Amino acid sequence: LTIESGGTYSATSGTTTITDDTSDDYLIKNAGTFTHNSGTVVFDSANGVLVTFGGDYLNDLTITNAGGGCRWKDDALIAGDLIIGAGESFRPEHNGNTLTVTGNVTINGSSAYLGPLYPQYVGAHTFGSLTINSGGEYKASYTTTTITSRITATEFAFQNLGTFTHNNGTVKFAHPSGHSYVQESNFYNVEINTGGTGIEVRFLDTGGNLCTIWGDLTITRGEFEMETAGDAVTVHGNTYIGANGKYDNDGNQSGTTTHHGLVTNSGTYKTSSGTN
Repeated sequence: LTIESGGTYSATSGTTTITDDTSDDYLIKNAGTFTHNSGTVVFDSANGVLVTFGGDYLNDLTITNAGGGCRWKDDALIAGDLIIGAGESFRPEHNGNTLTVTGNVTINGSSAYLGPLYPQYVGAHTFGSLTINSGGEYKASYTTTTITSRITATEFAFQNLGTFTHNNGTVKFAHPSGHSYVQESNFYNVEINTGGTGIEVRFLDTGGNLCTIWGDLTITRGEFEMETAGDAVTVHGNTYIGANGKYDNDGNQSGTTTHHGLVTNSGTYKTSSGTN
């Protein structure tokens, strides 16, 4: 699909399937206007690898076959959900390219991955929620991944059943309302800045009954809490708790909390019944 300057593609509210690429390897090349009409775009081409968004949003995007992978060349904008199928990938072409997905991101199956390959990449990612299924991998932004919502049925904002590579980046939980679950054992920097002081971000491990934060933990607004009573927490960097933040390992938590860095508390710090 090529949209020249001044041209418009008014998408079906059903599904637009792209089955081949242009001579210069584009699945979608947008220099005009793409109107998504709440429809779905499916990449099902064995050859094409590039897509330009041209400043316009797609709605739902599903990558089922794109020559083993797909690269976005400008800032990628998806108003609905992003699904990456088994064996496929979606990564930035240039170091500053950002990715914004208002809905849910799902990485499915063997060898599927999302994200950059090189440390010079500085583009930020924003997702409604993130699910990494078995065999899939999220290669995180080297700067910031912001999670803005959760899956309504499960309340998961971030669930890793595959591989999460943190790339020394920050994962920020910024959903405006509702408690949420996060399943992952190894983060670099974590920031919690929800829409309210009583909104809990409840962490579950992916193995070993331990949540490790290799960098800093920042709780600006909302609550950090381990979901399983015996799970331990280790923060290798500094811990910052703002006036509207709470570290909430209270009396029903029996796991060990270890801070290797400075703890600065301007809000609330509740110790567990274990060792702090």
